[in-house]
Amino acid sequence: MIGKSLEAKVTVYPNEQVRELLTAVDADIPQLLIISPDYFEIASAGEVAPADAVDFEDVAILVEKADGEVCDRCRQIRKDVGVDEKLPHLCGRCAKIVEENYPEAVAEGFE
Repeated sequence: MIGKSLEAKVTVYPNEQVRELLTAVDADIPQLLIISPDYFEIASAGEVAPADAVDFEDVAILVEKADGEVCDRCRQIRKDVGVDEKLPHLCGRCAKIVEENYPEAVAEGFE
C-alpha cells in the first residue's frame, strides 16, 4: 500500500508518440508528479507493460511501492540515503547541500 506519492515508483510504458512528447518536454516530471527522481522511469521502446500496469490508449503506467530509505531532509525515498557517513539520515543530494551551507554544524554534529 502506498500512502503518499513520495513512496511511489512509477514506470511509464508509452507508445512512440507519447515517448517523443515526454522526452521533448522540458520539465522535471518526477517533481511534477511529486515522486522521487530515483523512482521514475520511462520504459525502453518496445518494452511490454506488465499485466498489473494501468493501460490507457497511448500509455500504460505501473505504480509500485518504492524500495529505499526516507531522507530526513527532503522526505523522498532515495537509493543513496546514508552514503555520507557524517550525515547518515540524508540522501546524497541533501548531504551535499547541508555540507556546503552549514559546514560548522556538520563538523560539530547535530546532537
